[in-house]
Amino acid sequence: MPSRERFAGALEDAGFDVTTCPGPSGPGYECIGGRGMACPLVSDTDVVVLDLRLESDEMGLGAPAWELALTYRGAGKPLVVLSGESDPVSLLREPGVEILPRRPEPRTLIEAVRRVLAESSGPATGPGTDDHP
Repeated sequence: MPSRERFAGALEDAGFDVTTCPGPSGPGYECIGGRGMACPLVSDTDVVVLDLRLESDEMGLGAPAWELALTYRGAGKPLVVLSGESDPVSLLREPGVEILPRRPEPRTLIEAVRRVLAESSGPATGPGTDDHP
């Protein structure tokens, strides 16, 4: 099972509502978020989980993942970044951002999502916290 579906399933199992996006796709690998326009998927999102290796990065065309990460942070979205050793993560080291290895264990991803949500909204409430029935 591809990582996107595996992680979405784990987050759903933990009680989160999940919307997935395939990212920029060919032939131009453009994304409206990368063109400075508001992404309709992000506007209703509480947190973004982004792998810094997208098909657009592999092809060297269109919107690179680091640009999308900065777009999401500019929109005030908490961000969990999945990164490899060569990814440009230094620009993202700030409150509201968690940086994980590219293929984290689902539990690690869930904990990171909870942390960035808590940082952006105060004490954690929601699925899997003591404040949630």
